[in-house]
Amino acid sequence: MPALTYVLRQLQTLCTSHPVAPKILCVPSRQTGNTVVEALAQRGTAWVNLRPLVVTDLAERLAGPALAAEGTKRLTPDQA
Repeated sequence: MPALTYVLRQLQTLCTSHPVAPKILCVPSRQTGNTVVEALAQRGTAWVNLRPLVVTDLAERLAGPALAAEGTKRLTPDQA
């Protein structure tokens, strides 16, 4: 898995360079996010404030407050 090794090295550098700064990692699934942070921990890398988020979580964080202020509500799975 050379691609994963490269990503982990890059994240390791980021987390080391910015140990307490908020960091968002966009991942395809929550399981992938868990796998990444576990791999960082196994390498001895502190991943404080690294937030693995799936796209829908990121979109909700960014647009949610504005949409809520407009009275827009999130669709349920039955409505989608």
